[in-house]
This record gives sequence, structure tokens and C-alpha cells, in this order.
Amino acid sequence: MAVEHGFIVLGDVSGYGEFIATTELEHSREILAELLNTLCECAPGKLSIAQLEGDAVFWLCGDDAPDLVDLLKEKFVEYHRRLRFMTIATTCPCRACASVGALTLKFVVHRGSWVRQRVAGNDHFVGDDLVLAHRLLKNSVPSHEYILLTDAALRAVATEGAVPHEEHVDHHGTVRCAYIDLSDLRARALTERTDHLDRREAQWLDERELPVSIARARDVVRQDVLGGWRGEHFQLLEGPPEARETRAWQTPPASGAELAHTVARPGARGSDLGQEIHCHHEGDVELMRVVRSDREPGQSRATFHIFGGRDAFYLTEILSETPTGSRIEVRVAWEPIGDSKSRVSDAIADLLKGDLDRLAASCGS
Repeated sequence: MAVEHGFIVLGDVSGYGEFIATTELEHSREILAELLNTLCECAPGKLSIAQLEGDAVFWLCGDDAPDLVDLLKEKFVEYHRRLRFMTIATTCPCRACASVGALTLKFVVHRGSWVRQRVAGNDHFVGDDLVLAHRLLKNSVPSHEYILLTDAALRAVATEGAVPHEEHVDHHGTVRCAYIDLSDLRARALTERTDHLDRREAQWLDERELPVSIARARDVVRQDVLGGWRGEHFQLLEGPPEARETRAWQTPPASGAELAHTVARPGARGSDLGQEIHCHHEGDVELMRVVRSDREPGQSRATFHIFGGRDAFYLTEILSETPTGSRIEVRVAWEPIGDSKSRVSDAIADLLKGDLDRLAASCGS
């Protein structure tokens, strides 16, 4: 069996033992599964999942990973963003759903070696460095949320603001390491707006009267009138059942363009809220996240945070019933909202206007 070398990374959902002991089992298990899935899906391909270990994820990574700390910080923000959406989306009054925000997250990173064994058709990993990394989950770091890195890991990754630290570990003696406190980073997950754009906030808006019902307008969209996230954001107004699971598809390219790959990830607690759509096209990645979704008789409203490359903006769409059919309204505000220097780019405005024109034409306007 060949010896492998690289980074050993553990992501641990802290507080879950007490959480599951004091709350309803069915919902607490569902909540943990959703949080672990969020950790596993964030930045796929850069870390290889070795095992799921109860309330923790065990990853392995090759030696060449200078941006590993930045990747873990990204996972941390995504974790807390999902916690926020889960809190907003739930309507369940049980103790598990009400206390989900108490679950924290910490990481342990070590660099060493291991051996992969195949047992009963599954990969298992053994090695002293794996034992050390797992034992470091129990430590004296004076924070609830952090990245703890051993000296072996620190020598190979870029770190900033790491605090020197030591741990005494059975059979390993004194282990020199350092930690990065992530508490302040949690605020990044809380700054994203979660309400619809008001007409007064919109830096660009447009609307179309449609001589068809809301249901018919949605049917037209499902017939691939629009593509990429520009089609997905219309479809999400209806919230199709297939939006509840991660799915991927390819969009045929226009003449001379590359194939577009799109991945949609489900929202929090079975809702649209927090759903993400990633569109990979010609080397760029566009990401759209649902930050608010409301449905009432005769009206659907949805707001999205869309960013990629140099673009970052919020978009609210309202599909309303009218005496003669329906109306679609689109409102856009560049990020940061209220910045007089920001404006909706002509390219984005043209794309959205074209979407509305195609939708209206297909509806017979």
C-alpha cells in the first residue's frame, strides 16, 4: 500500500452533542445533514472527502494547497449563511429548529502522511498523523470558532493573524500550532440583505404586461425561452419540486461560444431561500443566490444576489396577476446599495431587457 502525503482537514460542527440530546431527534438529524451537505458542496474538487464522521467532515488534500486557509474561511461563511437561511425559512416551533443558530464550526488542519486501505468495498485511512489531527479536536483554544493549524501545516499554507498556541496530546507530547479566530468572519454571512428591493432603491427597473395568466407565463419560461441564471431566476418564482435537490445541466452554446455548465443547489429546509445557481461559462463563474422568496394569491416575489467577475447586484422580480393577464417587473440595484458611484451596467441591463422582450413575445405581447 502506497503512503500518501498532504493535508488532513477536519471540520467539526460543535455543540451538536448537547443539541441532539436536548432537542427532537428527527429534526436535529435533518439539520445536521443539511449543514454537513453545505460544507461538502462548498468549493468542490479542492478538498477530497475521506469520510463523514458523525458531526464532522474529514477531508484530504494534496501537498500543493497554499490557499487552503482562504478555502476554509469560505466554507465557514457559507456554513453561517446557511444557518441564517435555515433560521429564516423554518416555520417549525420545535426546540431543534428554534436553536439551530447555536451550532458553531471549527477546523483542524495538519500536514502529514497516511495509508489508504480498502475494506468491505470502502476506503479507510490509517496513520499516526490522522490520529493526531483527530485528537486535536479536543483542545484549549480560547474560541468556539477557529482554524487550528499544526506547525507542519503552517509551513505550507498562507496564514495571516494566526495566534501561536501549544497543545499537549497523549502519545504525541507538546504539539506546536497556531489558531485563527473566525468569530469576526461570521458577520460576513449576516450582511447579505434578505428583503425585496423597493422601487425607490432600484437603479434600473423595467416591466412587461403579459396577456396570459401567471401559470402560462411560467410554462413559457419552462420551455427554455431564457437560459442560464437569466432563465433560472424566472423559474424560481414558481419553485419547482426539482429545485429541492442538487442538479446540473448544460446549456447549448451560441455560435462560437463555449458550453455553459450550470449547477443548482437546494435551499434551506426545503425552501427556495438560500438556493444557489452556479453558471460556469468561458472561464467565468456567475453565482445567483435566492435571499428572499414570497408567494401569495395572485403574486410571486423573489430577490436574488447575483455576482461574478466584476458584477455584483441584487435583483427583485415580481410576477403579478392583472385583470388582463399578468405583469412581470424587474428591479435591480448595484452593490453596495446606496452607493452613488455604482450603477447597473449597460450589459446587464441589456441582458435583462432582452429576457423580458423574449418572454413577452413568447406570451403573445
